[in-house]
Amino acid sequence: MLHARTLVLCMLVVMLVGVVSCTPKEYTDPIPVILDRQKGFDARRKAAAQAERQMLDDPRRLAALMKLVWEWGYPPWQRQYAIDQLLIHDKEFVGKLKRRIILLRDWPTRKYVFDMAVQRGWDDFTPTLVRAYAQPVTGMTEEERPERGAIEKLNLGRSVEDVIFEVFANADSGYDSRHQTAAWALLNRLCDRETLMGYLRAAPDSNPLVTDLRATAVELNTLPVNREGVLRMMYLRDPSQDNFWQKVRTVVGKLDDIQRRGLELRHIPVLVKCEPEMLRLTRSELVARIEQRLQSRQHYVDGPNFDGQLSDHPQRFAQWRDALMWADLLTIEFALVLLEDELLVAELFRQADQDLNDKTTEHGGVIDMEQMGPRARTYEPMAYVNDWKFVPSQKMVQDLYTGLFHFHFHAQDDRNGDHAGPGRGDMTMADNLRVNGLVLTFIAPTKMNVDYYQPGKVVVDLGSIYR
Repeated sequence: MLHARTLVLCMLVVMLVGVVSCTPKEYTDPIPVILDRQKGFDARRKAAAQAERQMLDDPRRLAALMKLVWEWGYPPWQRQYAIDQLLIHDKEFVGKLKRRIILLRDWPTRKYVFDMAVQRGWDDFTPTLVRAYAQPVTGMTEEERPERGAIEKLNLGRSVEDVIFEVFANADSGYDSRHQTAAWALLNRLCDRETLMGYLRAAPDSNPLVTDLRATAVELNTLPVNREGVLRMMYLRDPSQDNFWQKVRTVVGKLDDIQRRGLELRHIPVLVKCEPEMLRLTRSELVARIEQRLQSRQHYVDGPNFDGQLSDHPQRFAQWRDALMWADLLTIEFALVLLEDELLVAELFRQADQDLNDKTTEHGGVIDMEQMGPRARTYEPMAYVNDWKFVPSQKMVQDLYTGLFHFHFHAQDDRNGDHAGPGRGDMTMADNLRVNGLVLTFIAPTKMNVDYYQPGKVVVDLGSIYR
């Protein structure tokens, strides 16, 4: 009998031990485990479950969930779990999604949010989808973009372009300027010029952005194509810039059809600040002048360019000549004229020497015309990344709205010929900011090569300058 009781007690002990061993592992504090990118799937999942049981509405848990959604390095499953939880426990989270969706670069999670917007019938999410769709990406066709599919499903029976136009045109519908600007940039990407102008004519006069776009189209024969272009246009249309705008309007009014073709806002400062006789030059005359100047200069086009092989990214003027607009040719000719100014060249070498001794960032700035002649103004970068990158500040970008050229140096070494010409980041910046660029590369301590670049990945070697 005693033996039987002992056996039963032993069995109960074994069962209790088994129950204890099956109990999930408890963390003293699950939050650090949830946020630790080095922890495995099981550890993070168990920590999340523990926090959900024990700290459901704890501000620390909600803050951790926000980090999972927006910070770099977390996998889609963890972001999507965080989104589900925040939708339940944070009443303001949908508004946060609307404001910050463009910061979410994880495409599976983006699509998860867009699908959720459709499933839950978030009709007022359409402007957010338009803003996200306006971001250019590589590796996806327009039809593959998840934003496009979500716009179609939330707006049945209407074309995507018509929905985007509504976001652009209806300023009184609660859409803010970010949505309108994004919608305009997206229409530029999706529509041909004739369709775009039709949309602009159909937009209501009460919209200030529409008013500025129409004035720019009529008076300057151009339109901004992206967000940065809209910001530049709005700056130039501000009453504080009225004198500059009137000068531009007068100059453009005197141009013929060939000169107006392909005109962009980046050309405007060149038109205003070059010598008046340059505006009377025909296209063929500009080509002849440029070729004559380039013949007398020593060029450096033997190394790689655009972080690739020279054959893939030509630098010679002859290879780009026929594709360049009259205003592009005028810009290149003006750059060549400025590079003959001895004081400007001396200042560029002085700044290049400073860059050579600074390993925290590349140096750069704006070349512009002032009363005493051309001047190269240098700017503090927005961030110090490394010796191979210059991050332009907002002040520099704004000064480029009326300035001639953005310039920066490749001065990591005073014999840096292997890196002559703009890199991929430089070309991306030119496309995004719509600027005319000059990159100056040390070939020898007393010699720098100068390359001109512009949107569209156009690069023209302008030859060398000397101390």
